[in-house]
Amino acid sequence: MKRIAVCGGSGFIGAALVRELSKNPANAIMWSMSREHCDLRLPMHCEQFVRRAEVVYMCAGVTGGSGLIASDPLSLVTPNVLMHLHLFDACKRAGVKKVICLSSTTGYPDTDLPMSEEDYFLGELHPAYFNPGNARRFIERLGAMYPELNIVFLRPSVVYGPGDNFDPETSHVIPALVRKVAERQNPITIWGDGSNWRDGVYIDDMVRALLLAADAPAGAYNIASGEGMTVTEMWKVLVLHANNFIAHPPIFDTSKPAMLKKRVLAIDKARRVMGWEPKIPMPYGLKLTLDVYAKSL
Repeated sequence: MKRIAVCGGSGFIGAALVRELSKNPANAIMWSMSREHCDLRLPMHCEQFVRRAEVVYMCAGVTGGSGLIASDPLSLVTPNVLMHLHLFDACKRAGVKKVICLSSTTGYPDTDLPMSEEDYFLGELHPAYFNPGNARRFIERLGAMYPELNIVFLRPSVVYGPGDNFDPETSHVIPALVRKVAERQNPITIWGDGSNWRDGVYIDDMVRALLLAADAPAGAYNIASGEGMTVTEMWKVLVLHANNFIAHPPIFDTSKPAMLKKRVLAIDKARRVMGWEPKIPMPYGLKLTLDVYAKSL
């Protein structure tokens, strides 16, 4: 029986991972719940959580959309650095054999050219990602200081799907758009001019990458769909899929932060080394997400 600890097991990605791991009776799963029960910023909690684990998934973290990054960028730095620092140290003392961490594309330089894993620490960051991007770069460098942990860093593009964060105050662009269409907001307000390009990874594809990472060599791997869509294109797919929704043209609010125009990730390494590739095209994934969320209203 394999003992697996999932940090952040009550979150969007962590919960989906736990559900999939639970299907295998050979897995003994432990996962963190609310911060009150397991605060990974505290060394003692990290030690208690990983002390019997062979494999640790680090899906916990403080995240937020462009609004939070613009208004309080340091909120994505200190807690995330502390959680990883204490977790790596606790895993080393506990003799954990493998650690799989959800990293971030915010550490990539500011360019719209296709980027491989080796490009992560090269060049200047997008100004809006200066704080979270440097934090992620530091966390990955910190992981290199623990070679005995055999750490895999997965760098996903935008992960979306049922169970995502649809809170209008903290959600990313895809769940925010899904919520607006599901609520029949008409017209819909889009931050920016609608030309921002997003390469979304459906949650099921993300979970498969996490499972495959348990047997992958240490290192970093890009996880992306390889296709991408502009925000306006996503809006069109969603409103056409929504039943009996005759939508007015969206309102583009260019006063709001819209972050990167475009980011392209090469996923050759994930295909070659992990045997992973995306199975859910973005238009279909958007429709699935809208169907599930609309039923919850």
